[in-house]
Amino acid sequence: MIGPDLLFFDEEHQTLCVDLTPEKHALVELSQLKSLVDSSPYRHCAFLDHDVRKALQLLKHQAKGANKAQVQRIPLAMKVDGECKLNLSTDKMEVTATLTSPQGGRRIGFKELVQELQTLAIQNGLLKNAINTLLKQAESASPGESISATIAKGKPAKNGRDAQLERLVQLNRERLMTPRILDNGKVDMRDLGEIVTVQAGDEVMRKHDAEPGVDGYNVIGEVLKAKPGKDRKLKAGKGTTTADNDPNLLLASADGQPKETKDGLEIVEVLTLKDVNVGTGHINYHGNVVINGNVDEEMRVQAGGDITVNGFVDGELLKAGGDIVIGKGVIGRLIDNSKLSTSLEAEGEIHVAFAQYAHLKAGGDILVQTQLVHCQSHSGNNLTVGVPNGKKGDIVGGLTQVTHSVNCINLGSRAATQSRIRAGLGVQHLRAMAKEYHQKEQALLAQSYKLRQAVNKASMAKDKTDEERKRLVAQFTQAQQQNSVRLAEAQLLLAETDEKLASFFNRVAISVSHSLYPQVEVEIGTQNLTSAREHGPSKLFNDGNAIQIEPLVNPNS
Repeated sequence: MIGPDLLFFDEEHQTLCVDLTPEKHALVELSQLKSLVDSSPYRHCAFLDHDVRKALQLLKHQAKGANKAQVQRIPLAMKVDGECKLNLSTDKMEVTATLTSPQGGRRIGFKELVQELQTLAIQNGLLKNAINTLLKQAESASPGESISATIAKGKPAKNGRDAQLERLVQLNRERLMTPRILDNGKVDMRDLGEIVTVQAGDEVMRKHDAEPGVDGYNVIGEVLKAKPGKDRKLKAGKGTTTADNDPNLLLASADGQPKETKDGLEIVEVLTLKDVNVGTGHINYHGNVVINGNVDEEMRVQAGGDITVNGFVDGELLKAGGDIVIGKGVIGRLIDNSKLSTSLEAEGEIHVAFAQYAHLKAGGDILVQTQLVHCQSHSGNNLTVGVPNGKKGDIVGGLTQVTHSVNCINLGSRAATQSRIRAGLGVQHLRAMAKEYHQKEQALLAQSYKLRQAVNKASMAKDKTDEERKRLVAQFTQAQQQNSVRLAEAQLLLAETDEKLASFFNRVAISVSHSLYPQVEVEIGTQNLTSAREHGPSKLFNDGNAIQIEPLVNPNS
């Protein structure tokens, strides 16, 4: 038998031991020793399982030897102090503490935790509530149990907001996207409201200044500089003027229709017609054109501003320096089995109720309410077919090309009509820009080297007087400073473009909220895919190696 009287605590080594004699205790088992420790005041100490097993084997061996009556002192358990380990994230923005509860030893407290923080030179972002909660949890933890928590966080820099130009008036294209809602909740697509016009003196656009941003910091006290927002000019265009008492406000100085420009707004004159047909002849107008009826077959309408057609378009060509808005749709035809009868070209956006057998080319977005059927379309930004909560939004047949992304309700058809989609064409423009900025950077670097040499040569020119040398050095130094400014600008533009290129395809997708049908040919970047079966709500994207089709999460959001 073994009992507590055989136990001995070694203060020097903080170890609980048992004194056993080989001839008496050779048959003692590990479980008995564990029970002995568990019933002692040292039950929270760390049991030395491996060492005890080896000692019991040796005890059995010694029971057969000459020293079988000699007492053997066997370490059973050891007092282990609590432990604190801190992990500083690689970006120095977070500190994670892991507290291990003591096994019979001293517990880690607030004082010890602070000492560990000091060794890492942690200065900022301590989370006092998190620290107190961690210490409290560690108090009730089992011996040897480890608990982790984030106890310090840095504050990321908040980059400044770029200057914003807020349009204070509606554009004509927005009428098509906001038809009148009837009392019964249904939408009247024939009632798009009044044609948008403004009068002289109306407020039309406001500039909101750029914000500087707020610096951040990491947990070791280093300041993280915020990028200030970029400024943007607000320019008065034709038919607008800057308010006398507010340089950030544009007012209309003439009656007409608003037209967005790169840095502001213009008010353009409006030509209003009932229809365009053989009776009116072709239309070519410098301002906006509003057609309350239809554009008949083979007719052409060209405008320096927007073209708005409240009826149908069956004409040959609509070409606008602004937007094209078609209230009831585009009805083109296939000529000689190869040529489409109708073309729409807009430097701005194109908004149509539906389109069939037509060319659509827009510098900005193309938005189609219900169907894009057997069309050749090219969007300088995104293509959307379908309205929020709508049931129709079909792309069937033809070739659809977009600089960025496509959103639709159905893509292709159950009849497996061949439909082609090319998305993400904007990467070509970014690559060209990156190449241009790189070439500019190299040229400016070469110029910088030449100017440094010129400064050195001028300062040592023996055929010049001191005054002439100083003048030349000042001249070349000034040129070098100006070159450095241009170099910094080019390098910044290159870095921004490279950053956009690196993440470009993360922002490019084809989203289908209801059905993706077979025989849809998709091209994103250099990758290609043809759908082989019908899919439900789907998202198609380029993961860098291939085009993937994944279920679309929240297709109606």
